Amino acid sequence: MIDPSRLDTLPESTNTLILGGGIAALSVAFHLEDSEYCLLEKKGKLGGHACSHLENGVVWDEGPHVSFTENEYVRQMFASAVDNQLNEIEVQIRNRVGDQWVDHPIQSNLYQLSEPLRTQCFESIRNALSSETVDKEQINYSDWINARFGACFSTEFLEKYTKKFWTVSPALMSTDWMGHRISTPNVEDLTDGFLGKSSNSKHYIRKVRYPIDGGFESFLNDLIEGCSNCYVNQEVVEVDLAKKTATTASGQTIRWEKLVNTLPLPVFINLCKQTTSAIREVVNVLCCTQVALVNAVAPSVSANPGHWVYVYDESMLSTRISFPGKLSESIVPRNYNAMQVEVYYSKFRPLTEPIAEVAKKVMSELVDLGLINASDQNQCLVSTQWIPWANILFTVNTRAALETLWTFLSQWGLAREDGDTDPVPRWDIAPRAVDPGTIFMTGRYGYWKYYWTDDCVLRGKVLAERIVCHERVLSRPVTL
Repeated sequence: MIDPSRLDTLPESTNTLILGGGIAALSVAFHLEDSEYCLLEKKGKLGGHACSHLENGVVWDEGPHVSFTENEYVRQMFASAVDNQLNEIEVQIRNRVGDQWVDHPIQSNLYQLSEPLRTQCFESIRNALSSETVDKEQINYSDWINARFGACFSTEFLEKYTKKFWTVSPALMSTDWMGHRISTPNVEDLTDGFLGKSSNSKHYIRKVRYPIDGGFESFLNDLIEGCSNCYVNQEVVEVDLAKKTATTASGQTIRWEKLVNTLPLPVFINLCKQTTSAIREVVNVLCCTQVALVNAVAPSVSANPGHWVYVYDESMLSTRISFPGKLSESIVPRNYNAMQVEVYYSKFRPLTEPIAEVAKKVMSELVDLGLINASDQNQCLVSTQWIPWANILFTVNTRAALETLWTFLSQWGLAREDGDTDPVPRWDIAPRAVDPGTIFMTGRYGYWKYYWTDDCVLRGKVLAERIVCHERVLSRPVTL
């Protein structure tokens, strides 16, 4: 691979222009192999949201990134990237409820709650499971959780955490993003969890993989090494869909035959010269959460309750807390404890104070939670990160907005695909054959889907194969 920091002058044209340098973009470039392409990344480093960085002696990811894919192709790619130097971990996930630590998911471990809440939640879920509404289709997430868990459990847990993590009421959210993410016990499992007989985790994440060294970013080593023609510090400021050109902040313009976008969809649409005011209004319907990360290093090792925990207390900013050293001991200094706290915001709940003030409040909460000794608080090393694109918020209006945006882009070369307005991908179903098109969308933010890293890799592979296949068809000699 050519060092991207040494690439300054863009080519005048390229067959495939890739916008963005995260894992989705890298996968496309990697799988294009010998096909001509050019990748432009705004930042000075490739990797996007999957990047890791060293600060205060700890390797930090942008949130608790782990690999739990069952796809063998991706598993082998990630293992090869770190020469099989990885940890395979059976994760422990817990919840902070009042002053108690409760195993996750709570609905499968009700025995750990205090009375009378324990019995109230059991009866709430049991009654819901036996009601006639449990199998009916619900339009919004609030109706869905109440139909399956009843009012008591939904109000006490699911609604509270939704407002903290997603920043909105469940009534605003759709139900098509969930997949298998929300565990719904049957009556037998519910009863076992109430009586304390359940010993197996019901969470969809049970075992994860994580590099021994370098943080999650190390899983991208092969992708990055397998790519060339990658230009960093190249911010795109305009895309002309009619002329098939992109212009950078440095004033360089590059022409493309095919365009792969991984920039956040709202950003990309607003960069397009052909975007109308009506389309910009539709873009405003889309919403993605933002997250303030507070990275704390404590000078002594205190007991921590799991690999990551969910905090339900509405009076606390802390929403999810993860412990990097439990994924790999080598990324945290010996005899120190590292914690990463997530605090979520969005246009529905904007950040209204300096992030330093958020960090001060979070550090106090870590003491209250028993994760930092009060005597160590003033000796802790604290840093912060602001992540402007975190989790896509799938509202009841998202699907209609995507339909309008994809239709608009189809005028300029985007080929519509089966499921292109669905939040969750289905890799077990072969996609319907479509016109190859000249504009392609991928990545969590570019394609506006609930993508994880394996989805980004697989989508990039599919798109690259489609582009290469179409090139081969066009290059075949015409016989008369």
